[in-house]
Amino acid sequence: MRTQRIPKRDIKQLKPVDFIPFEYHYSRRGLIMTASEIRFFKHLESLIGKNYYIFPQIHLSTLFDHKIYGQHFWSAFQHINGKSVDFVVCSKDDAKPQFAIELDDRSHELEHRKQRDAEVERIFSKAGLPLIRFKSEKGLTVRDIINEIKNNTSSHRA
Repeated sequence: MRTQRIPKRDIKQLKPVDFIPFEYHYSRRGLIMTASEIRFFKHLESLIGKNYYIFPQIHLSTLFDHKIYGQHFWSAFQHINGKSVDFVVCSKDDAKPQFAIELDDRSHELEHRKQRDAEVERIFSKAGLPLIRFKSEKGLTVRDIINEIKNNTSSHRA
């Protein structure tokens, strides 16, 4: 995209939307989940898909309201907007989030990820939305998944 030269006398009259200096380009991604996440998604779908919607890769800004009295709302939004969880499970009745799931692969052992994970857990805990962590989907049985869901959601009925 070429930009046109604008006479100096007209620049003062420009609004931000009148002038786009360059154009961003994007390409389509192949998959929205890793192979491990896809396998886990299929397990979840077979276990709870009849009663719940399962949404992958949801940003925290979709789940949590950042406009809380006494805090700078833009900074609060920026703090959560770049963070996401692997799955959010919602009621089919009203699409209300019931709990979220994180699959912790080896990347979660890195120091910066440990700090990020601790902050995400703090946010979920303060907001009263259960966050269930699984170390890996490998070796998990159907019973393991069901037990973790029951153990982590029984005291948090939304």
